[in-house]
Amino acid sequence: MLYKDNFAVQVKDLNKDFAIYNVPSNRLKQMVIPKIQNLFRLKQKKYYKEFSALNRISFNVSKGECVGILGRNGAGKSTLLQIICGTQTQSSGNVIKQGRIAALLELGSGFNPEYSGKENIFLNGSILGLTKEEIEHKYEDIVNFANIGEFIDYPVKLYSSGMYVRLAFAIAINIDPDILIIDEALAVGDEDFQRKCYSKIDQIKKKGTTILFVSHSTQTIVEICDKAILIDSGKLLIEGDPNKVVKLYQKILSATNVKDVIKDIEREIQNIHEENDKQITLEVKNTENNLSQRFSSKQDESWFDSSLNTSESVKYESTDAKISNTHIENFNGEEVNYLKKGFNYYICYNVKFNKKASNVGFGMLIKTYRGIEVGGASSFQIETDRLPIVNKGDQYKVKIKFNCSFRAGSFFYNVGILSIEKEVEKYVARILDAGIFRIIEEKELVATSLLDLNVSVEFKKI
Repeated sequence: MLYKDNFAVQVKDLNKDFAIYNVPSNRLKQMVIPKIQNLFRLKQKKYYKEFSALNRISFNVSKGECVGILGRNGAGKSTLLQIICGTQTQSSGNVIKQGRIAALLELGSGFNPEYSGKENIFLNGSILGLTKEEIEHKYEDIVNFANIGEFIDYPVKLYSSGMYVRLAFAIAINIDPDILIIDEALAVGDEDFQRKCYSKIDQIKKKGTTILFVSHSTQTIVEICDKAILIDSGKLLIEGDPNKVVKLYQKILSATNVKDVIKDIEREIQNIHEENDKQITLEVKNTENNLSQRFSSKQDESWFDSSLNTSESVKYESTDAKISNTHIENFNGEEVNYLKKGFNYYICYNVKFNKKASNVGFGMLIKTYRGIEVGGASSFQIETDRLPIVNKGDQYKVKIKFNCSFRAGSFFYNVGILSIEKEVEKYVARILDAGIFRIIEEKELVATSLLDLNVSVEFKKI
């Protein structure tokens, strides 16, 4: 396999097979009998079933890139990371890595439970190739980041799961790795520690550290990753823009027949193979003039541009109800997709129910073009706002009002319907990226970020 210097990790045709034995005695038979059969040149019998955890996985990770890995439970994500780390060996294929790797895999992996936290810091540091002097130099930073107090001197077998993660992440993040690998470990930490971790991840990203990140949190993948990879049943389905990969992952999660959905996705990927790494492009016409000069700041002169649309909608597979005619209306009931900050608008859609449902709520979610969620609402959240019963054939027009407080830019919105069936919440129907709208640019705004919080700045000389 040819190594390229600009890649931190190269994976080529990676396969991992496991032997599954129905009964323990078959393991012994497999160790002895085939050798005897081979000695007498007899046909060898297998006493196990082969399970393919990874099947011809290939991808590259550039230096300084943050890559998110998505997939259902059992898809092969953890096995892939373990092979990259070197804690498992592949059946075939190649993995080439450049630089020091620090990994957070299974909870407590790499720790000696009888050692204290302090002793495990030195143990892990030495395993990762640091000298005693280097570990001593970083020791205070690790202890301060972990923030587990006097427990640093206690055996780690006494630690809670949260304390395990705190210490493991503090070690991994502070030894200046070239490649950081995280396998869902941060889900165990509390909210304050998670924010602290993600802030630190952002810092080391800026320093050029390569990051491989497994998470079931699609929002986190979209926010921190430059690229995402979707794995299912040991196969790599797609790699590319995190927002696009997340939508396909969510489609798999919501499917009643996963095999059919995966076949559809594979066909779709084949058709758009050359565009996997491109961001969503918007064909917007008639924007030659400065739109901010076209409108008065005191009036809502929102308008509709028929060329502003999205072909990226993803409909969740459902036979319970059908959503149609998704659009945005202004206060006068006119369809618009160029909105003005500071005015109220309605996300509208029609619903036809194909079967009876109970405790029904209607909702929407607004996202940036990168998929970052910025606001949403659902009548399902308040029990008294739900429809107790809807019958087959019932039709509704849904209007969800929101105040447009966004600064100039492009936004997408999802729409969906929730209900309760057999005491379990479920989506009756849902469309991701059902529509798109743009916010008209304005000059001389105090706001500097995504939302305008109607801030005023006061100051006086003292």
